[in-house]
Amino acid sequence: MALFARLADETREIAAFAYLDAEQRLLGLGHA
Repeated sequence: MALFARLADETREIAAFAYLDAEQRLLGLGHA
């Protein structure tokens, strides 16, 4: 159960990072 919780936390962090990266790219395209 602890392993699953840790995996969920890591997945959430990766998803958040990917979302922020995509958002920055969209903002960059909008300014260009």
